Amino acid sequence: LGPGVDAPGTGATGATAAWGADCDPKLLESSVYAQLGQALAADHDMLCVQVTWREGTGGLEAAATDLLLAMRWVQQRQSERFAAAHVPPPDVWLIGFCFGGAALLTAADFLGVLDATERPQLGAVALLATALAGPTTGGENFEQRDLPRALHGLGAPVLLLQGAADSTVPPRAALDAFACCNSSVPGFKRLVLIHDGDHRFMTKRADTVSYLRSWAREQLKGAAAPLLPDGFQGFETDDDLQQSVRIARAAGPERRAAAAAAARTVAAAAA
Repeated sequence: LGPGVDAPGTGATGATAAWGADCDPKLLESSVYAQLGQALAADHDMLCVQVTWREGTGGLEAAATDLLLAMRWVQQRQSERFAAAHVPPPDVWLIGFCFGGAALLTAADFLGVLDATERPQLGAVALLATALAGPTTGGENFEQRDLPRALHGLGAPVLLLQGAADSTVPPRAALDAFACCNSSVPGFKRLVLIHDGDHRFMTKRADTVSYLRSWAREQLKGAAAPLLPDGFQGFETDDDLQQSVRIARAAGPERRAAAAAAARTVAAAAA
């Protein structure tokens, strides 16, 4: 879970405090990732880890390396925990927000170079407000990494969560990522758009955490797909998405004509 807890003296004020948090316990309580991690731990007895990126250096490669180290640490802890029960350790899940999503995909791409005995098995992946290409972020341009190929090669179910009102990562980025997902297995990918959702999902904060908890329950226990909260719209196939786009485009001229008529009415009343 990222972006984790910021270094002391950063993130204590401003927009970032709601996601990452300073080491101040009160701010940590307000971290969406901390809340989600605590919920997954309580719901499913999962070991949840928040990763803090290195400051000022490294870019995607360093962040991906840190994720691999964190995944190895989790594996070691889980192996010790499950050894007495003589059962294999559970898979590793990855949830990344924005730059963290790109780092997640880079780390997943690096898994292929690890020895099979050291390679964590991915159980599920969630990408929140993540672009596969874009301006320089974290000291590195995303185009320098083949993130679409890494996304297509993921051997785990993928959830894409995107705010339609995101002014940092355009919603189109989620549509492009959805198209890159491997669709050979039914139910293997899902795109959820939040109609009034901002970049940090603050307008739908409680619903976002609740949906992610339900999505985890579905993936772990084979439960039914979670009901979408008000303002959430989900797609699981390319046809679903294309049909929605066609409907929106067809309704566009009608909406514009209605708006123009309303404007004329207001102008006439004012005259």
